[in-house]
Amino acid sequence: MEGIGLDRKYNMAKNTNNKPNILIVAGIMAWIIPGAGHWVGGRKKQGITIFVGVFGAFLLGILLGSIEVIDPQYHSMWFIAQILNGLPAVLTAVLQDSGTAMFAGPKGSELGQVYTSIAGLLNLFCIIDAIAPDVKTSNEGIL
Repeated sequence: MEGIGLDRKYNMAKNTNNKPNILIVAGIMAWIIPGAGHWVGGRKKQGITIFVGVFGAFLLGILLGSIEVIDPQYHSMWFIAQILNGLPAVLTAVLQDSGTAMFAGPKGSELGQVYTSIAGLLNLFCIIDAIAPDVKTSNEGIL
């Protein structure tokens, strides 16, 4: 009985029939909540680290530039990167569109846009890692 849940999850991940389904769920979860894809895949420490790092950078960007930095109408290019943060970015965009001011900071601060966008791009790398955990890299050819 000991470790039955982990063994079942591990065996299910190793089963080639179920692996694509798990990877799809991991990818969707990784986008919705940064780090959740790693958590679902059994890499809990990495999931926590990713959540703290990505969400921390996103939140710092909101604190630096106020909720106004998430603006799909006027800053659409920034928003493409910001939406990669998943649910936090979607909720912030909805609040921003409703006119609700959560944080009183300098409006439209470019630094806030940079932080929230970089957090989204970092989460993109984490999403890729969550859906392709078995990809090995080699150091051959590196100077």
